[in-house]
Amino acid sequence: MVYSGGNFELYRRSKTSGTMENLLFIHDNSPRSKKGFEFAASIAARLNARILLARRPVPQLAGSVKVFAGNSGGLRLKPADGFAETESAPAEINISDMDARKLAHWVNKEEIGMIIKCAAEDRIPVQLNLDILLSHIHCPLLLIPGNWAIKHLERIVYLADLRYCRCDITRYLARLANACEARLSVAHLTKEGMVHIEETYAHRLFEEQVRCKLKYDRPGFHYTRERDVIKATDVLVKGLHHDLLVMTHNRYHFKQLIAQSLNSRLPSHIQALLLIFPG
Repeated sequence: MVYSGGNFELYRRSKTSGTMENLLFIHDNSPRSKKGFEFAASIAARLNARILLARRPVPQLAGSVKVFAGNSGGLRLKPADGFAETESAPAEINISDMDARKLAHWVNKEEIGMIIKCAAEDRIPVQLNLDILLSHIHCPLLLIPGNWAIKHLERIVYLADLRYCRCDITRYLARLANACEARLSVAHLTKEGMVHIEETYAHRLFEEQVRCKLKYDRPGFHYTRERDVIKATDVLVKGLHHDLLVMTHNRYHFKQLIAQSLNSRLPSHIQALLLIFPG
């Protein structure tokens, strides 16, 4: 059975317009944040989306606008430093007074389509609990690992046992892939405790339950009987050159790959972008 959805709710405007319209980049003062923001801005441009720059924290911006959950109606956001105050300039908000729950409430209220953030570094204290954030938001979180060379997005792969593949996620990914002119694939990795499905049946299930429901003309499919998720993803990244791994928060593949590292430095075997959907 292929699932149609979970707690994740597609940004409502994207269902009709085909764009996500609002992306949020969290600037955490790490040396990679500037490059990370450039990548986020390029994604936003391809999606015809507006990008918001969230500072957490930046002491010199103490006088900038602060946004609090439940109190953002009619708020005029401040243009980010270095940009003219134009319609296309990224708006800047200060979220230093928000914990993960308050930020999640604001993200949902503003109908953010994606949150983008550089992964934590050892020397920078974690100030935003991403596990809690992912438990409350309705959009995915894109993490940029420290060992990933920032470049144009080319290959996206969704890790899922086909019996639990989510149609809402594949549709979201199809829009992202089309906008970025990237290749989209689904990789079947058998869930722990489940018996393998035969490869012939897996291909038929993919065609009947996934491919035919996508507005995307070239989805790929990878079948493996490898039980070790780290080994399987190593092949997908290093062998097949996927640069974006997609998974669901607190589900099997997420737990095997990231475990307790979401709020700390990601493990060395993560050498691609991570797009994590709420469970």
